[in-house]
Amino acid sequence: MSGFVLRLVRESIPSTQAALAEALGVDVETLQGWESGRRPLANMRAGALLELRRRLPALGGDVALVPWLDAALDADRIIAAALRAPAAC
Repeated sequence: MSGFVLRLVRESIPSTQAALAEALGVDVETLQGWESGRRPLANMRAGALLELRRRLPALGGDVALVPWLDAALDADRIIAAALRAPAAC
C-alpha cells in the first residue's frame, strides 16, 4: 500500500523514478523496491522515513497525498501481521 502511495506522490511532482531517486540520494533500485513493495517503507528507520516525508512536498509532491503514507504504512503493518499469524482452525 505505501509503495503505491509513494508512486502517486512521485507522479504528482511529476518525476521519473531515476530523477526522484537522485533527489532523495538513494539508488533507483531502492526507489523501485519501495514502490513495488519489495523493500517495504515500514522497514525504514524512523528518522529516514520522517526525512522522506519532509522532502517529498519540498520536491513538489502533492501535500494532500503525503499524509496518506502514514495510513498506507499502517495498512502494510496490519497485512504483514495477518500473513504471519497462525491460521485459526
